[in-house]
Amino acid sequence: TSLLYLPYSEFSQLEQQWKSISNVSCFSNICWSTGSCQDLWSQLSDLTVVIDGTSYTIPPNGQTIEGSGV
Repeated sequence: TSLLYLPYSEFSQLEQQWKSISNVSCFSNICWSTGSCQDLWSQLSDLTVVIDGTSYTIPPNGQTIEGSGV
């Protein structure tokens, strides 16, 4: 598993989308759900980031981590 750091201005846009999904909460730049990751996947869009001019697309199942105490 790799984690991705986003500048707050970009994360805040993502956070607003995630907050619109039921059972998702965000606090201190971390978002979580009381449901399963699989329940979220159909409600998330692909995330595309550009690093050094190369675009990387992260599908919904690559944006979540399943488990307690994460």
